Amino acid sequence: MTTAYTAIAQRRAVITRHAGSVRDIQCVYCIQSATGENLTEAAQIADRWKGYCEDLYCDEEAKGIEREYWEKEPPPLRSEVARAIRQTASRKATGPDEVPAELFKAGGDTVLDRMHRICVAIWETGEWP
Repeated sequence: MTTAYTAIAQRRAVITRHAGSVRDIQCVYCIQSATGENLTEAAQIADRWKGYCEDLYCDEEAKGIEREYWEKEPPPLRSEVARAIRQTASRKATGPDEVPAELFKAGGDTVLDRMHRICVAIWETGEWP
């Protein structure tokens, strides 16, 4: 027998000795609520995790205070839009707009300027034009 096979057999023997058969091991779905009671229902467990994560990531000083929007990043540069068009794969299936990538690439500066204006409009308003 190889060393790896022997190691696996030894691990399996230890598991079997402590837990019976590996097939007999089952997951236990139970967590404690914030008050210490056991929760076993899936919906209760999900709600507890939601509350736990909210408490974990909530800043105590900011509770009850409406958060101000962070300063926006600058809109995409023309060169970034040009690079995105250049890096788009050719000879691929069109998207839902049915416009092939080759059309954007062949459009030159006219298409690049229009795409840049569209990207900036989306960036500033957060809505599709």
